[in-house]
Amino acid sequence: MEIESTRHRRLSFSVVAAGAALVLALTGCGSDEEVESSTTTSGGSQSEQLTEAPAETDFFTITMDGEQLDGSGLVFFDGSGLSLRGWFGTESDHLQLDLTASGFGEQTPAGLAPPLNRVIGLDATLSSYPLVDDSSNRMSINERGPGLTVWGDFSLQALDASSGEQFTLSGIFDVAIGIGDWDCDFSDDPPACGFVS
Repeated sequence: MEIESTRHRRLSFSVVAAGAALVLALTGCGSDEEVESSTTTSGGSQSEQLTEAPAETDFFTITMDGEQLDGSGLVFFDGSGLSLRGWFGTESDHLQLDLTASGFGEQTPAGLAPPLNRVIGLDATLSSYPLVDDSSNRMSINERGPGLTVWGDFSLQALDASSGEQFTLSGIFDVAIGIGDWDCDFSDDPPACGFVS
């Protein structure tokens, strides 16, 4: 009797433990799926085309090979073309993005120089990420009111020159437009850049 009772308790405990393990496994899977889904959605939004101006202003976010970075930027207007520049990091170690546009609207970005460089010690280029000629490369740049800010997005195929690996570089922005003197405050995180009036 006692042996039978012990076997029954062990069997019951095994069933309960197996059930608990199954519940934990399923809960864990659901949790991972939610995290993965939200990460995919967040990362995916960076490469999607914006159809209207974002609600917030004065921001610049890029996604580089799946990693999201917040920074600051400006658009320089020389009377004909536009130059978009973004900074991500600290003054002595940051990524600098440079894209040129023929004007406002949807376009294919072009440029001989690498659009993205890692700059250390204020002006020394440590790493370069040249643009890969690809039909999917695109950029949209739009004006918010006359001379207020410029907003848009881009998605490019770039190359890590050190590893030889190709990756997607995408971003969304709403930054100041102007000409003349400008400055960046790298004590903020992300840095804050603007034109000096």
